[in-house]
Amino acid sequence: MFDMIRAGLDEQGTQLGVDQVCLLERHLVAVLRRNSSMNLTAITSADEAIRLHVLDSLEVVRALGILESPVVDIGSGAGYPGLPLAIAGVERITLLDSRKKRAAFLSEIVEELGLTDRVSVQAERAEEHATIYPGAYATAIARAVGALPALVELAAPLLRDGGAFVAMKGNLSESERADGNRAAAVVGLTEERAERYSLAVGGESRTIVVYRRVSDSSVVLPRRPGMAQNHPL
Repeated sequence: MFDMIRAGLDEQGTQLGVDQVCLLERHLVAVLRRNSSMNLTAITSADEAIRLHVLDSLEVVRALGILESPVVDIGSGAGYPGLPLAIAGVERITLLDSRKKRAAFLSEIVEELGLTDRVSVQAERAEEHATIYPGAYATAIARAVGALPALVELAAPLLRDGGAFVAMKGNLSESERADGNRAAAVVGLTEERAERYSLAVGGESRTIVVYRRVSDSSVVLPRRPGMAQNHPL
């Protein structure tokens, strides 16, 4: 898998050292090994996981460079994109996942990879985390974990003034983007840029949308867990 990851990074234009590629490989091996008992991902083949997890996660580095720390990865799941971003150079990142078994796996792999100095794991929903750490992050990121209106609401209370929210989406529709922008205006965010691109390996369509926190929310945040998804702004 090492050679496949390195070849994909080269095609993508992401420059990482040998040690960093080794860490990406070790993380992926652990995910695929544990997946049968934990349902970490629906992707079970190594080549697809490299394309759709490892390389996709690192598209944000190609597009935006190394994200400003501290970073929070909302709904980290198997550790994508948070762990690849830490491996690529993000100085401090918190992985959030509400499922305790997934969070335990993430804590285990963070220690195994020797990343405890830059990566922490919390078994919490974003709404719960925001009540403890309001405005604590320079950057929030979420990858394919929900619709944009819900994501901007979850990210907003976690961001400091001027902080950025990076939403990594698939083939984003204009209607979802418009809904996201309407919700963003309510919670004090504004769209700063959006980049549509195709994965270097495979060609799937992707969009990265970057929002900036420019004002306070006009509604009290965070709302109760689940409200952002079930009753979007």
